[in-house]
Amino acid sequence: MEIKIVLLIVASLFFAIGICISKLKWYWLISGYNTMSKEEKANVEIEALGNYMSKIFFFISSLNIIGFILNYFFNISIAIFIVLTVIVLLYSIYNCQRFDHNPNSSKETKIVLVIVIFIMLITCIPIMAIGYSTTKVTITDTSIKISSGVNASITKDKIKSVSLVNEMPKILIRTGGIDMGRVQKGSYSLENDIKAKLFLASKEGPFIEIILDSSPSHYYINYKDSKNTNTTYEDIINKLDLDK
Repeated sequence: MEIKIVLLIVASLFFAIGICISKLKWYWLISGYNTMSKEEKANVEIEALGNYMSKIFFFISSLNIIGFILNYFFNISIAIFIVLTVIVLLYSIYNCQRFDHNPNSSKETKIVLVIVIFIMLITCIPIMAIGYSTTKVTITDTSIKISSGVNASITKDKIKSVSLVNEMPKILIRTGGIDMGRVQKGSYSLENDIKAKLFLASKEGPFIEIILDSSPSHYYINYKDSKNTNTTYEDIINKLDLDK
């Protein structure tokens, strides 16, 4: 399943929860409130909290729909909207404490938020840094080394062909690596049962296509600026002394 479809599923889910809370008064859907004792629930402004959380859920739903549209039509990274969704959720958790008048609730929530933010920082930031790092291709007379967070090394004796193509086989699924909209790095399964390594900074061609006699059988490389893609292709051909 493509991650952009996941955005639509998330949008639908949050919209449905917002409706259930605002219209059906299903307050048990609000995390934290549903685990409180009867005495603790009595100290919560549940009507105000329900209205606030339903608006947050509607906003997140809209945010994910916007993310889907911008990714589909303008190739904007989905990762931005995932991070924004998490930020909105964290903010809402912090801000909704004003409806909870139970002692110590605010302190416990702040501790949880600090832990969640720390986990986000140590996971999301390195992933995004790798995703947006520029692919470096080092070419010798016997090999190609690709460095971009996700690394690879190709020896000349395994290369069957190197071509510059305007289109590449359709991506079916990511089996390992990073998918950030236009940026795709790592191991992928492509149509026609092709196992490939991708180092893509753009969904638009041209692409450097390297076909090997081993698995993964295909490598695809490109840059946001097509001039850099063309230059790298020429360097590979010339330094490895290959035929076009």
